[in-house]
This record gives sequence, C-alpha cells and structure tokens, in this order.
Amino acid sequence: MTMESELQELISRVATPNDDKETCSPPNYEKLAAKHGFHEGGAWIKNEIRNIFILTLFSGQPIAEIKTRLKRVAKIRFDLDGLKTVNDVGSHRLGDALLDLVAGALHNQTIRDFCEKHSLILEIDRAGGDEFDVLVRRSTGSVDEIIPCAIDEPTYCPMYLVLRDLVISEVSKISFPDLDFHNPETNNRLGEYGQCLLEKAERSSGKFHFTPSVTAGECIFWDILVSFLQTCDKNKAFSKKALGDTLMGMVEDISGDLVTHRKIILKEKLWESACPANNLQALLITRGTTDQESAIRLHEARRINRLRTDVSSELYRLIIKKYGLLQTCDITASHDDFLVEISEISEIDECASFLRNRVLTLDYEIRVLLRPCHKK
Repeated sequence: MTMESELQELISRVATPNDDKETCSPPNYEKLAAKHGFHEGGAWIKNEIRNIFILTLFSGQPIAEIKTRLKRVAKIRFDLDGLKTVNDVGSHRLGDALLDLVAGALHNQTIRDFCEKHSLILEIDRAGGDEFDVLVRRSTGSVDEIIPCAIDEPTYCPMYLVLRDLVISEVSKISFPDLDFHNPETNNRLGEYGQCLLEKAERSSGKFHFTPSVTAGECIFWDILVSFLQTCDKNKAFSKKALGDTLMGMVEDISGDLVTHRKIILKEKLWESACPANNLQALLITRGTTDQESAIRLHEARRINRLRTDVSSELYRLIIKKYGLLQTCDITASHDDFLVEISEISEIDECASFLRNRVLTLDYEIRVLLRPCHKK
C-alpha cells in the first residue's frame, strides 16, 4: 500500500461516524430534553411524586377523595434497550439519533390522540442515559379504568397499561437502518459470535436492522400507598418530608424493579427463540462483556442440547429397530438369509455405537459451556 493510500485510509477512518467511544463527545442529553420539552435529570419527577403524596394526604379531604386523587396518578418508566451497544458498536452519534427517535415516539401524534381521548396528561423526565420517566395524570376518573386494548382486539386492560403498551408499540415501529452491520469497522466490533449470528439472521430473514425497543415498569400512586400501609411499622412516626420521601422511593423502586425484571425476561425469550434475528437482537441488548459471554455460553449450550435431543431420539429409534429385528429373527432360515439379518443388526450396532459416542461428546461440550468461569 502506498503512502498516499495509507493516508487516505487514515483520513477516512477518522471521518467515519464509528469513532472509538473514548474519542467521542458524550451525548448532549440537556439538548435532547429541551428539544422535546422534557424535564431533565430525574430530580423533577422525584420532587413531584413527593409533593403529590404530601399535598394529597394532608389536604384535609376524606379518605374516599384521597383514594380518588391518588388513583388519577401513575408513573411509568421506559428504559431503552440496547443503547450502550449502539454507542459501542456504532457511535455516540448514532446513540444520540436513536434517543432522539425514541423521545419523539413518547409524544407522537398517536400517543397525543390517545391521551386526548382519555383525558390524560403526560409529563416526561429524562431520568438518565437511556431512561425516561413519565408521570401520567388524569383529570377525571382513574388511570386504571378498564378500556379496550385495541380496536381490533376483544381484550380489555387498565388504561395506564394500554398507554404503556402503546408507547412500546410505537417505539418498535421506529426504522433505524443507520446502524450498518456491514460496515467493516462496525462488523468487527460486533465480535466473532455476533458476526456468526448476523450471517444466520440474514440467511433466514434477509438484511438485519437493529429494532429499537423499550422495557417498562409502572405503578399507580394509590397502590403504592396501600402497599406502604400493609408493610410499614404501625408504631413508627413520620414527618411529612420523611413520609413523602418514603413513598417517592417506593414508586421509584417498584417501577425500576419491574424494568429490571422484564429486561431479564425479554432477553431470555430472545435468546431462546429459534429465530436467528431474535438471537442477534438479544446479543445487542445484553449489556457488558461478562453478561454477553455468559449469555453466549448458555445459548450455545441450549443449541447443543437440542442437537443432543435429536441424536438421542435417533439412537432410541435404532435400539427399538434392533430389538424388533432380534424378536423376529428366523433361526431356521437359510444360512444366507440369516447372514443378511445378522448384517443388518451389525450395521445398527455400528450406528448406535457412533450415536452413543456423539451423545457423550455433546454432553461434554454442554458441561464445558455451563462450567462456572473463574476469574484469574
């Protein structure tokens, strides 16, 4: 390669959007929040939750009115799946673009129409790098009123859960082809196993595109108060601030814990899927090298175990066939016919022996994959 071509390649690599994350400026979250009219940083919603509880509980209203007011307010946390991978495999520029699209989906026309129809007001707080907290208020009725899930479905669901699922659906509709897995640098960052999954995915489903998704956790403020009353120390005295802080913390914990739990379930379903595109999606939303390595080992163990099941089934079929031949073997037959029967049984024994060894080999491979990894 000439000096001129080497220099040109260097310039090209520096100009590419897939720069090393160490050289990329971090995403400007304040700019994102300002663009979409969001609150920023998580402090606003915590203060608002605290104030809603305090003002409602100490308003002097009867219990029935307190219940009504607190059933008009819920919090939903939406956590974007796979942002870290988009930043690492692609670039922070692509991560910013993805965040922008997801932020737009939180208050697009479909969401606005739904909220207007059901008298809902949404206030969104940028809680962190990939988290959006949504405070859902309703002017009349309650946020858990049962409504149809969709026009074409006969099922019904609490309103705030329909809203949650609607947001999840709107995010999943986002087209994000910018993360080009065939770009050499991006493909290299995908890793050997990721590249293998990409090849399998595209052989079965065509060109693969990363699909944005969010995992959600939600709670109604009245339910939080009920839970607090059931579990708190009846003899413990609280100041207004302490009580507000405690209830706010329960809202944060419950919605956050649901997100964590559901992320685990989502990844497990994607890893266990027979669709290679889902397997690749699982890899992309699995954060951290250690977690990725563990998930890959488990995925390989499952794949080998499926193969082992097939081999064992074939071995069982041969054993049954051999047993049948032995049962029907005619010892009074001619010498030549007897040799033919014995030869067939011998061939079955050879195949069965091979399959037994194959099962043992697969058993060993599974044990190796599932063996705990000890740090050096």
